Amino acid sequence: MRSRHGTVGRMDYERISENDLSFMQSSFARGDYSENEEEWVSRLRGEIKNWIFDMNTATPRFYGGSSFFTDNPVYCSQILQAAAACGTSDFASLFSDLLALEKRKDMLIQILQTCATLAWDDEGDMLTQIEEVLHKANPRDTVLLKAVCDATYEICRYMGKPTLLSKGKNLLSFMLFPQFDSTTRDYARKTIQNILDFSTT
Repeated sequence: MRSRHGTVGRMDYERISENDLSFMQSSFARGDYSENEEEWVSRLRGEIKNWIFDMNTATPRFYGGSSFFTDNPVYCSQILQAAAACGTSDFASLFSDLLALEKRKDMLIQILQTCATLAWDDEGDMLTQIEEVLHKANPRDTVLLKAVCDATYEICRYMGKPTLLSKGKNLLSFMLFPQFDSTTRDYARKTIQNILDFSTT
């Protein structure tokens, strides 16, 4: 199964328990994971690949008669939180694939928030896909567009690369056009100024 970043097929991983996800997230946040990091990252990547595969297939995989990832948004949120807490570049391309494929607005906002938390986007994959989300969004959807602004800002701030800064400012400038709500235009303008403030100091 093709994704934007290559072939993604369903991985035969067991579901990760709620307790394990909570423990992973708190351990990553504390930096206390030592020899478990490789295993945990592998398990999280496997589940995100399963999620992508389900969305990327004409006939999704089914668990108990319905799509597991569609029917379990809380589980999806926990996967995102644990992966973002890891703080490595391993997830950037996977998060960008989720942005490309996820149709649920609430989950799309959570993925944008996860991109903001991770912020590690060395190849610009997440920022590129955030721009795609922006161009597909309803210009009156202030909640989604605020999440776009926040994710763009955090990536630009964390990475600090001139090419990403330029791309981020151009992305945000698109929201200054009159089809966007005044609340969104004001927030985008403020976000651009915040990027200018840290990039010129």
